[in-house]
Amino acid sequence: MVIPILIPFAIALVALGILYSLTRRVRGRLIMLRPRHNREIRIVSNLILGTATFIILMAFLEAVNVPLGNVWTAISTLLALVAIGFFAVWSILSHMTAAVVLFLQRPFRIGDYLQFGDETYSGKVVRTGLFFTQVEDSGGGRSQIPNNLLFQRRFRVTEEKPDES
Repeated sequence: MVIPILIPFAIALVALGILYSLTRRVRGRLIMLRPRHNREIRIVSNLILGTATFIILMAFLEAVNVPLGNVWTAISTLLALVAIGFFAVWSILSHMTAAVVLFLQRPFRIGDYLQFGDETYSGKVVRTGLFFTQVEDSGGGRSQIPNNLLFQRRFRVTEEKPDES
């Protein structure tokens, strides 16, 4: 019972060993010939190794009768979860990074008036936070402007209330 699994496993290990050895030799020779392209050669060889390793792993799983449909479902589910997680983290980190840069650069202070580029919206900066900058308009309404939006849009800073035209 164990022997039918050991044979494909041994073949996969031997194939991976040969592949890694061959790739290491070719990569070494290419780096000696083109030392200025060291980084690119390493990236391409690692990409080739990763792809070949994945193919050998899938062939091994097929050889030991693991249903690949289930494997693909698990992989695609995992990739979807990772993608959603990266998107959520990216959004949060962009706001927080913008807040840190705004804090260090100080393009405006609490009490300054912001007037946004092509828009007619302007208001007084009331509060700054990790995610939003709170602005109070002339009518007393408060708006929360995402910090990363302050990097994407042009705005003008004045210490006095701009004229309403």
